[in-house]
Amino acid sequence: MPIVFTDAVRADCPLNIGLVGPSGSGKTLSALLLAQGIQKIRGGEIIGIDTEARRMLQYADRIKFKHGVLSTFSSKAYTEAILTAAKLSNRGVVIVDSMSHEHEGIEGYLAFHDKEAARLGGGEGKSKEAVSWRAWAAPAAARRQLINTILQQDIALICCFRAKEKSVMSKDTNGKSNVVSIGWQAIAGDEFVYEQTVRMLLLPGAQGLPDWSKDSFAYGVAKASAELLPLVNDGKQISIEMGERLALWAKGSVAASNVQADTKERNRIAARTKDPTSPKEINAKPETSEPTDKPQTQQQTNDDLAQAKITFGHWVQLSNENRTGAKLAAIIKSVCKKSVSQLETLEDFKNANRACAEMEQQLHSK
Repeated sequence: MPIVFTDAVRADCPLNIGLVGPSGSGKTLSALLLAQGIQKIRGGEIIGIDTEARRMLQYADRIKFKHGVLSTFSSKAYTEAILTAAKLSNRGVVIVDSMSHEHEGIEGYLAFHDKEAARLGGGEGKSKEAVSWRAWAAPAAARRQLINTILQQDIALICCFRAKEKSVMSKDTNGKSNVVSIGWQAIAGDEFVYEQTVRMLLLPGAQGLPDWSKDSFAYGVAKASAELLPLVNDGKQISIEMGERLALWAKGSVAASNVQADTKERNRIAARTKDPTSPKEINAKPETSEPTDKPQTQQQTNDDLAQAKITFGHWVQLSNENRTGAKLAAIIKSVCKKSVSQLETLEDFKNANRACAEMEQQLHSK
């Protein structure tokens, strides 16, 4: 059957969230809180796949969810568990705590490879080493089947990953080899990282507060687009409210409500800077004065805050592209008396966006 093309319409996007951290960083509770928030918007049930000695049950008196224990950790076992959980969730939220066992647990990816190497090599010894590279084929195929299954499910998925500190060998300018730390890394295959919408690093003792430092991005652990980053980097612990924001974004509500506001902000910048490369006024309507005596509802305030955060996310992306991130951070600190990670209120983000616009104007006037 030939492919059919239609006009693109913003629709419900998948949510595949990763939480990475060592023991005691707050992954399990954070996953359940996110799930609660997502459930409020998305509906359905929360289903927990537990590989961590029933650790999720510690929170069963606080959060309502269905719970199942996975005791063998092959890619196939995970695939079957996720299929069952997805059906039971009724388009809801599935939590896998932890996905790391698929990599290094009993019958997991590494164990599957060793078993295949022994089978192809006829036993232990040199023959096993000689066929080691061939032995990755079957585990890789099973993992790919798992990932493809995940991508086909109409659910929100939250995966917890154990983490350990890692180092690599690197040569300096003199050609000398040195051990270089690359921080906390997820115990998992790189394939999972690529498919995730957003991924948060929880450091030891973080109690659910994500690390959005430059290093966390540079080392490939943290992941969030410029549009998503303001929704998760609020300087607070992972919460029900964060889950709601992510679910609204996935549904299209946040993005749709911000198109006009974001266009107006960019048009104002373009008018001030007279930059021919700035976004043009497309379908922009003249601004009208609204009555000032009409009180603003909490929902309107929340919507305005979401709009301001997404606009700020675009400024952060632009500063990264122009290599002016340090200057932006300094200006935010001067204007708002807070660091970027401490911005919280609607007034904070309004002041930050005005400061960013002024910085852009100064850059273009030079």
